[in-house]
Amino acid sequence: MIVAAGMGWPNLDEDEIVKVMACGVVIIGLLWLAGYIIWDIIQSELYNARAHRKEKAQAEQAEREAIRADREWRQQLRAEGWPPGIEELPAEQIREIVQQATAVHHKVAAALTHSQQPLYSLI
Repeated sequence: MIVAAGMGWPNLDEDEIVKVMACGVVIIGLLWLAGYIIWDIIQSELYNARAHRKEKAQAEQAEREAIRADREWRQQLRAEGWPPGIEELPAEQIREIVQQATAVHHKVAAALTHSQQPLYSLI
C-alpha cells in the first residue's frame, strides 16, 4: 500500500482512494453518532431534572394549599364559636360532637314547637 510506504495522497490508486474515503466516512459517522448519543444523554438528564423540579413544585404547592385550607378551617371553627383547641380533636370526635349538638338542637326545637307554654316560661 502506497500510504503505508509514506508516498502520500497523490500517488494512491483508485482502490486505495475508495478505502481511505470509506474509512473517513466511517470515522465521521462514528464521531457524529458519539456526539448524538452524548447530546441525547444530556437532553434526557435535563428533561428528568425539569420533571423532578415540576413534581417537587406541585408537591410544595399541594402542601401549601393543605396548610391554607387547614388554617381557613380553624378560622371558620373559631368564627362559629367553637372553643379554642377543638381543631386539634380527631375528625371523628368533631363529627360526634356536631351530631350530638344537632340532636340537642332538634330536641329543643321540637319541644318548643310542641309545647303550649310561652317561650319565656321555658327560660
